Amino acid sequence: MTKELEDLIKATLEDGKLEDYEKEALVKRAQKEGMDLVELEIYINAELQKRKRELKEKNEALDAQYEKEKKEAIGPVCPKCGKQVPPLTLVCDCGYEFVKVKKESSVSLLMKNIEEIDNNYNEVINKLKEKIELEVDKKHPEYSASFKQFEVKNLLEDEQEQEEKKKWESIIFAISSFAVPNTKEDIVDFLSTAVPKARLFKKKIITFSQVEPLSWCVRIGLAIIGYLLFNGAGVIAGFVLGYLVSQFFDKYSYNPDSVEFKEAQAWRDKFEEVMIKARSLRGDPEFARQLDYYEGLLNKK
Repeated sequence: MTKELEDLIKATLEDGKLEDYEKEALVKRAQKEGMDLVELEIYINAELQKRKRELKEKNEALDAQYEKEKKEAIGPVCPKCGKQVPPLTLVCDCGYEFVKVKKESSVSLLMKNIEEIDNNYNEVINKLKEKIELEVDKKHPEYSASFKQFEVKNLLEDEQEQEEKKKWESIIFAISSFAVPNTKEDIVDFLSTAVPKARLFKKKIITFSQVEPLSWCVRIGLAIIGYLLFNGAGVIAGFVLGYLVSQFFDKYSYNPDSVEFKEAQAWRDKFEEVMIKARSLRGDPEFARQLDYYEGLLNKK
């Protein structure tokens, strides 16, 4: 039997069936090659049975996978007491602890993407630095090592600022375009990751632009109070106390145009988007409790 005829037989039996017209075509091809028809019949039957067995095993595997996913969607069954429990349950009422093999979640892929963006930025900066160092060495060989470093730093500063801007734009886009998870486990994983990042700007109380006028208002107000209570010495004390208050404002102020604020806002927006999807799911009490916990944690003052 030639390789061409063998391939033709396998292709014909791909669906596990052999129609009459297909068999006729194979017989004609075998006769043309001078192959014994009895031998052809035996080979065809063997391949047909093999293909039917493979299709059966494949279908059984698909059915088993479907049943497994269907059961997992409802909740795992405790091997100790046989009770079916919610998907996120870690310990059954009977005391059995569920040990799950943690697959890579969607949020871990997002964090890997962000890490890759950061690594690419560092790589670009290192290459730019090397390029600038070579240019400085070539143009100004008379410069001392310290002056060359100073020159490289100045030339690199503008390039680095542009590349850093691109980096943060890519990170914020990665967060904003992150696909909302479909499983409860991935949703909870995302919420736990997003909360500390989304809360960064909540620790601040005023913007940079509000700090200076507010600080002067406090200083003048305290100076007036000090003057009314203690005359001239009270004015000085009032300004000193006002200065200390302004330091507090500086510490708890934020820049709404900063990349840190924009990143935190992107995490918060995505958190709220994921929460909307999570609330729409038919959740169990444990899942609902975790949603309430992370939502409360994000909005905590």
